Amino acid sequence: MTDEAIWQRRLDRERAARKEAERLLENKAAELFAANQQLEQERSQLTALIETVESSVNQLLHEATSTTDDSHISTAALPSLLAGLIKDNSRVQKLLARQKFALDEHAIVSISDTNGIITYVNDRFCKLSGYAREEILGGTYDLVHSDYHSAEFFEQMDQQIHRGEVWSGEINSRAKDGSSFWVSATIVPIFDENNDPVEFIAIQTDLTGSKALEQALKEEKNFLKNLTDSMDEGVYVIDGQGICLFINEAAARLLGRQREECLNRSLHPSVMAGFDNWPEDPVLSNLGESREQKEQHFEFLRHDGSVFPVSLIASPLVQDDSQRRAVCVIRDISTTRQLEEAREKALRDAQATAAAKSSFLSNMSHEIRTPLNALLGFSNMLLQSPLEPKQKDYANKIRVSAHNLLEVVDDVLDFSDLDAGTLQLRNSGFDLDEVLQAVYDGEWVQTQDKGLTLEMENLAEDTHRLIGDPLRLRQILVKLTNNAIKFSSRGRIRVAVSSEQRSAELLQLRISVSDQGVGISPDKLALLGTPFSQGDSSTTRRFSGTGLGLSICYRLAHTMGGVIDVSSREGEGSCFSLQLELPFQPTSPTVVRQQNLRLIDPLGRLAPLCRQLGYPTLDSIGRTETEADATIADLFASGNDEEIDHCTDDHPLVLVASPEQLERFNAERSVRKAEGCSLLTARALATALDTAFSAPTTPHILLVEDNAINALIARRMIERLGLKTSHCQSGEEAISLSHEKSFSLILMDIEMPGLNGYETSRKIRDTGDRTPIIALTAHNEAECLAQAQEAGMDDLLGKPLDIGPLRECLARWKINPESPQNSVSFDTQSALRRFGGDEQLLKHLCDQFIEQHSEDAQRIEVAIAKQDRSQAALITHSLKGIAGNLALAELKQQSGTLETSLRRNMLPTEAQLSAFRQSLEQAIEAMRSYSQPASASETRETVQTLAINDKQVATTLDELIQLLELGDIDSIEKARRLAEITPPGPLAAPVARLLKQADNFDFDAALGSATRLRENLT
Repeated sequence: MTDEAIWQRRLDRERAARKEAERLLENKAAELFAANQQLEQERSQLTALIETVESSVNQLLHEATSTTDDSHISTAALPSLLAGLIKDNSRVQKLLARQKFALDEHAIVSISDTNGIITYVNDRFCKLSGYAREEILGGTYDLVHSDYHSAEFFEQMDQQIHRGEVWSGEINSRAKDGSSFWVSATIVPIFDENNDPVEFIAIQTDLTGSKALEQALKEEKNFLKNLTDSMDEGVYVIDGQGICLFINEAAARLLGRQREECLNRSLHPSVMAGFDNWPEDPVLSNLGESREQKEQHFEFLRHDGSVFPVSLIASPLVQDDSQRRAVCVIRDISTTRQLEEAREKALRDAQATAAAKSSFLSNMSHEIRTPLNALLGFSNMLLQSPLEPKQKDYANKIRVSAHNLLEVVDDVLDFSDLDAGTLQLRNSGFDLDEVLQAVYDGEWVQTQDKGLTLEMENLAEDTHRLIGDPLRLRQILVKLTNNAIKFSSRGRIRVAVSSEQRSAELLQLRISVSDQGVGISPDKLALLGTPFSQGDSSTTRRFSGTGLGLSICYRLAHTMGGVIDVSSREGEGSCFSLQLELPFQPTSPTVVRQQNLRLIDPLGRLAPLCRQLGYPTLDSIGRTETEADATIADLFASGNDEEIDHCTDDHPLVLVASPEQLERFNAERSVRKAEGCSLLTARALATALDTAFSAPTTPHILLVEDNAINALIARRMIERLGLKTSHCQSGEEAISLSHEKSFSLILMDIEMPGLNGYETSRKIRDTGDRTPIIALTAHNEAECLAQAQEAGMDDLLGKPLDIGPLRECLARWKINPESPQNSVSFDTQSALRRFGGDEQLLKHLCDQFIEQHSEDAQRIEVAIAKQDRSQAALITHSLKGIAGNLALAELKQQSGTLETSLRRNMLPTEAQLSAFRQSLEQAIEAMRSYSQPASASETRETVQTLAINDKQVATTLDELIQLLELGDIDSIEKARRLAEITPPGPLAAPVARLLKQADNFDFDAALGSATRLRENLT
């Protein structure tokens, strides 16, 4: 390419570039012009904005403060001024937020526009109404309106607030759940720049609780007003000056005045008769500072001047710990006074009637008893005479019926005395065990006849020296026990005692009588104790009775200061519990005895009694019989028969058991019988133990003989001598038996297979056993004697064995076969130990025994002749228990033997009756010698002297003997005449005993006593 072309090309490019640059400059100029125009427009707008801001700031400043240094704020000062305004605004916002928070916490706030549309509610409004905020906003107050207010109520409210006025009032509204609530509301209108309302702020307070309280107070006030106005009693309130502040209609009516006449004036001077005679208001002065209700009687005046009696009870009203007012309750007692006068008159009449009734019953009792005594006496005499079986049955029915009627008469008399309040208690010291023994002795025969078991238990301490009326206590227990027996056909009757010491001298006693009988239905329990009533009419027919028994028990218990409570389940039985508080004297410290006792005591009832008696005891488990001096077993408890069977015959054994159990047990005992204790009481157990320890022990002989015929002959000889024997056939057996049992003597055969007599004796001696061993040999006695002595034998008898040498050998070793059962008839030392060494008491008991039981043998024979074996058994049982208590061992044994035959429905043999009579006579003679040490001749001489000096006594006695021989009923009156004319002295006691026998229609016993008395007089 040429240079020209090149330059031309360069020139074209430069032209194009310049042209492009010019275009770009034109574009830039246009853009600058547009930008300049825009900036000018923005400047104009900014200038207008600044002017507006200046105007607004000046306006704000003008509103915020009335005084400023500059009338106009320049643009340059705007930034700092705006920063201050922003800061002030922030402070104001925080202040407003705190005020709003405080308002929301206290008040219920809502805002609505002029159309009633709700634009704001706080949390308390939502909580009270139960609606969510979204449910409320945009709606009207119709959402919470209730039907309580009328439409006019809301129209007036709306008109008032639209006039720009504040409205205040209480509104009842309805919550979302339908419940109503009350608010106290203030509605404030908010105005615009034209002073027109644009919205309304409602500030409310919850009044629901206050309204409920107000309503409750209103109802309470109305209730109290209605209550006081409906009362028959008058009620009024006076202040400390006696001004009446309140009075109900009844009080105004009683006073014959209008309420307005009484209010706000001094009341008592115008209504209280004799008020002027009082130095001050008697009602206010009587209240004093005690602040207690006090009843007073006054005479009040009606408006017409009439006077009527009132009972006034004033109660102080205390305010700020001081008495300001008094409430007075008045009641017209005119009728009450009339009733009291009538009641007093009726009481006097009733007392006179009761006295007449008591006198009538006493007289009638005497009149009824006289023919009843005749019925009893002649029926007894008939039963003693030869009669046909049917006639004897009739006579016996007459006797039983007369006896039952006599009991009814006694019950009626007791009830009459209790009803009249004339029954007198005779307090004295007594032992509760004796009362229980007496109840048992009288009731156990009935339980046996019905196949029941009677248990009596007293494990309580400090019941042996009580102070009270033992006769009435026994009467209650007899009736409760008899009732339990009557209404039971199975099971047991249990009498149990518990006690709790109330103080040093007072004992809380509880005696429970329980049975397993028919029980009592709940609806019949209320009838218990009601006179002449039983459970129901059918019960009366089934079980008979007057219905007085329990009533007498309840009233006797009340008279003694106690109560009887009962628990029962129909068909299962009942339990009657007597509770008494009785004075007592603590027992002396117990003397520890020397004998150790082994107890078979599953129920733990024997140990407390043994502790009371001072006997150390051993556990039955893990102890052998030889470690104890005696064994006591509770046969009433179950599960111990096997352990009792292990007791040996020669070991003292006491069984707590019924007479039937004891009889069955002793029937299997070979020699030494178990001693019985029918009651679980300290006294009964002490008696049984004393008897067991004092009972003579039959010597026990061990016969070691391998030849059966020789052994049989030897055993017969030993038993003929009245001794007990055990037999074994080898030396090995002899060693074993001598280790297991205690023997009085061992008869040892020399020639035996295995161990011979010598070897056996050596082994027995090696054990330390020192029992006498007598060698039995058919060889030359002189040759065997040295070997026997070397083997440890003590004596030698030749074979064949003869009873004479055997008797002599036994005598050499202090075994007396002639009198193994010898014992004194009256062991005074044992008796004194039982009664704590009280000789005077023992003598008194001896005299009582002689007086009450001298004719028991005749009574038993009469009962047997009448075929009344249960009565005879009852006498022997009672005598056996008493003999045991008084240490009359022989009499107790003979009574027990006779009782056993009678219980088995067997007729006692003449030998048994003779032995019983002899033991009774010996016991009476021994006791008479102890209690009346004067010789018989001296006594007879004194009696003779007294009687001879009074011929009238002797003549009357002769006439009485003639009447008794004829069985004449007039002998009773003659015996009473004899008692009346008998002077004090030794003759008085036998005459009194004779009279008692005659009164009981025991003419045979009375004749015997009268004859002996007459013999002494001559």
